[in-house]
Amino acid sequence: MSDKDCVINPLTNRPIKKGGAIYNRLLKKGLLDNPKTDCVINEKTGRAVRASGKVGKKIAEKPVKPKEPVKPKEPNQQYSKPIGPVKPKPKPISAVYKKAKKVPVIKDKEDTPFVDEPTTVTGKYNLPNRVNFINKVKTLVKDIKDGDCIEPKKFGDNNGYTVRNIINLEKRIGTESKFGVIYLTTIAGESNNYKIASKLFGNNGGNKKEIDIMNFLTENMLLTQKSRHFLALYNKTACLDKKLKPKMRLLSINELAHGDLKSLIETKSVMSNDKLVINLYIQTMISIASFQKATKYSHADTHYGNFLY
Repeated sequence: MSDKDCVINPLTNRPIKKGGAIYNRLLKKGLLDNPKTDCVINEKTGRAVRASGKVGKKIAEKPVKPKEPVKPKEPNQQYSKPIGPVKPKPKPISAVYKKAKKVPVIKDKEDTPFVDEPTTVTGKYNLPNRVNFINKVKTLVKDIKDGDCIEPKKFGDNNGYTVRNIINLEKRIGTESKFGVIYLTTIAGESNNYKIASKLFGNNGGNKKEIDIMNFLTENMLLTQKSRHFLALYNKTACLDKKLKPKMRLLSINELAHGDLKSLIETKSVMSNDKLVINLYIQTMISIASFQKATKYSHADTHYGNFLY
């Protein structure tokens, strides 16, 4: 760049670049009709400096290399490399984890079976297979009627509950909170491969609305194969026995998740795979958008512990 690319600001007596915001304001006010040009552009910083100053003198001492002419494309040349400095590639997310292992192929030895009983997660959790399993479990628990209550039942050293010996709430998973408590649940007469989840919570309007929304998403998004991004509701019951604690009267019987987004983010083998991280982000956004579009509600608690897989 030459001294023609900058001028002296008549108000502050400091060098400024031509074409900048300050230059344009001064030009509009008619203050640059006969500007001083005792300045040069510092190639390293891109800023205007005084030509008579220390930096300006050093710049003047350096010989200016003439720019090489741009070669025109050859007639048969489809693609060409960009002219000018190449921007450095951004560091991959995997750079954070120097010794991260490759993501293993996950195989389930004891888990939910499907029609074709695939051994890999890719085949096992495709949407048609999930739909088949959801329909099967809904059939197995259909005899639980609204008004049925939980009853205490022992499972080894664990205190749990049963609903008419159709399902057994064998082990509490997670911690009890104001939003309810979740139990690992089995279906009587079926193998442990048919584990599901049951949530006990207060029989109030807000919690009933949650169940209604889950039922809507199950019937209209999952079973119709419009979306894979929701957990299924198999059945529900609101206990009518007032002797039972109010916070234990509402029961939803749900599809069992394997973990949450929080646990994936804390796994190095997951976070070292850039494509997988991008996939997680996209699926998270899709699930939020699908929820809002389908239900016309906004989820007010979208922290990473609430995204399950």
